[in-house]
This record gives sequence, C-alpha cells and structure tokens, in this order.
Amino acid sequence: MKEPVELYVDGYAPAKAPPALRREVSSAIAALRNLCKALRLHRPRIHYTDDLAGCACYCSGSQDWPVIVISPGPFADPDIDLRRGVESTLAHELMHAYLETLGLDCCDYEHPEDEIEDLARRYCDGLLPADEVAADLDKLTDSLM
Repeated sequence: MKEPVELYVDGYAPAKAPPALRREVSSAIAALRNLCKALRLHRPRIHYTDDLAGCACYCSGSQDWPVIVISPGPFADPDIDLRRGVESTLAHELMHAYLETLGLDCCDYEHPEDEIEDLARRYCDGLLPADEVAADLDKLTDSLM
C-alpha cells in the first residue's frame, strides 16, 4: 500500500502520528479511490498536527489536490472504531474540497456540515455510490449559490 504524501502546512506544527493511525489513513485513502475519481480529485496529501481543535480539516485553496490536516488526539480514543472514523473523516474532508472546486469557497460560503457528514457516512457504509455522492453535492451547491 502506497503511503500518503505528507507535507508541512504553514500554521500547523507537525506532530507524530501513531503507526496505527498512519496505517488506517493509508488504508482509507486506498478505499476512497472511487470517491476521489467521482469527485475529480487527486490523492489527498496529509499533514498531522496537534494544533487542531477537531479531528481533521480540509485546507481551503488546495481544491483538486486536497490537503487534509489530521489531529491524532481524537483518534486515540479506544472507544471509537479507528478504521470507520478515519475513512468517514477523510471522505467528509474530500467533499469539502469538491464543493470548493464547484465554486463554493469555504471562506465565502458556510458548507452544510450536517449534509456532508450524512453523505460521508452513507458512502462509507456502502449505502451510496461515489457517483451519487458527486450528484448530491452538485445539487447541494446549486441550492446554496
């Protein structure tokens, strides 16, 4: 399995991610290949940091070459399903990248978090094919612009 490209993101001090998290991120990126293709996105680049309030965020402006910042802390909770958590989190952040490619810039428009979260969960649960995710996001964008 190919390791995700890691890079430094200005404003976020790099952090060491546990090997189990790194493995799950690599696995999730491979599992999300069809979603990336449907959303016309390249393989995401990853940056680990402890400077993030949540578990992950999409770096606005990286668009079809998405940069995702991940905080290892929230994924250390032994009560979460690490595989499912990482995959749905990355799917969610990729959807933000796609919305931005459609002109729905994170800085100018508030992205509908609940709808994106629902789409990410349904996709990762195998309930929604990747092309339908793209179509639903297209409709969502049309309704917001």
